[in-house]
Amino acid sequence: MLMTNYAGSAFIKVANLAKGPQQKTIEGVDEGQYGRPVMTFTDGKRLSVNVTNVNTLIELFGEDSSDWVGKRVELYVGPLRNQDGDESDGVKVRLPTPPAKSLKAELDDTIPF
Repeated sequence: MLMTNYAGSAFIKVANLAKGPQQKTIEGVDEGQYGRPVMTFTDGKRLSVNVTNVNTLIELFGEDSSDWVGKRVELYVGPLRNQDGDESDGVKVRLPTPPAKSLKAELDDTIPF
């Protein structure tokens, strides 16, 4: 029996990203409740995809959600504007940021002279 079903909410929320952004691979996209698609990741976690994120994902991967499957995204906390124009923190998606290069590795090169 898969016990993650009993380990709390499978939906990713702002609090889940308190330690920083997380990179995930999209496993599928289904129609969810409240007129929003739900994106499922390979680790079983899910994200209810708001209009802002839908537009970002369309820009990154195209209009057909089947083209999103297998793509890697980074989830992070950022400002979202609601229908009334008010802003609050929410979960946003973007392309994964590359790992930072170490300054030591950058300065360890040889000087050709």
